[in-house]
Amino acid sequence: MDGCVKSNIKLQPQTRFLLIRTDKIGDLLLTTPAIQVLKTRYPNSFIAFLCGSYAAAVLENNPWVDLIIKYDDKNSSFFETVSKIKKLKFDVAIHFYIEWQSTWITRFAKIPLRIGPKSKPASVLLNFPIMQKRSCVEKHEAEYNLDLVKICDAFDFIPPSTPQIFLQETEITRGKQMLTEILKNQNKKPIFIHPGSKGSAQNWPLTSFLELAKKFADQGLDVIVTGGKDEEELLKTVEKCNLPHLYRCPSNLTLREFAALIHEGELMISNSTGPLHMASALGVSTLSFYPHLPITTSAKRWGPYPPSSRHTILTPKIQNDPLSSISVKEAFRITKEILAGGNL
Repeated sequence: MDGCVKSNIKLQPQTRFLLIRTDKIGDLLLTTPAIQVLKTRYPNSFIAFLCGSYAAAVLENNPWVDLIIKYDDKNSSFFETVSKIKKLKFDVAIHFYIEWQSTWITRFAKIPLRIGPKSKPASVLLNFPIMQKRSCVEKHEAEYNLDLVKICDAFDFIPPSTPQIFLQETEITRGKQMLTEILKNQNKKPIFIHPGSKGSAQNWPLTSFLELAKKFADQGLDVIVTGGKDEEELLKTVEKCNLPHLYRCPSNLTLREFAALIHEGELMISNSTGPLHMASALGVSTLSFYPHLPITTSAKRWGPYPPSSRHTILTPKIQNDPLSSISVKEAFRITKEILAGGNL
């Protein structure tokens, strides 16, 4: 563990935990192995999670989370949130990411033990900071998260194989129905391609994704291009192609509906995005594009977790080259190998 942390905090069986990660979907999903370890170690504990309103949906129906508290910097009342959390009488707060808003919330709520990375100025508000230099990328983001819960007397608990999203049977049924509607009743597992990104990392070009999608469609493979409401222009471009086997995903799906839909796919192709981590958490194989540099956005820290034969990562052949140096021809060849059974 970073900083050679030797601490081992022994807690009561019915400890009340508040876990915190208020940013994006992928970041939140990469905390789920840590949640499972904590609930396995303390099965009688109460675990609440403070997270962003939109991303919160990936924690719904999670058997290890007893309560989801939604919080957004711009749309939530800071002091109302403090009051709500204070009333819940938490014993321990674990910050998976350090920023001022949430650290002030747990401080004002007077949570006795406040754990988190000792890596940013806001760490001064913690009373049990753990030295972590995540920017050095010595391990995966999920493993940094696991380190923060393992100090709660959970060093001997083996983490699960992957982050997880738990769909209800009704959601799975709805996912199958949506797929049938999109593919016009064809009974095949499609390839999902998610070209969009929120800009947190370097991307493989949009034109390359569209060219790749067309090559699959020309081969008779069903391809569904996905995107959110802010990517409607991209989806309209797909529609205008008017190619058999090339489809657009509805842009008005809820996050749970989107999860149910991609659960029915054979492969997700994407940059480093939330949908990529959603596919991984749903047991869908992935092909993704990651740069070597900067190392803080590399697959070593942010790739599908844990690395496995189900997840193929393409990187530039030369370290300093951009992702655009990866050709569509190469991506197509690798995908064909995956679909032939090499990595599934």
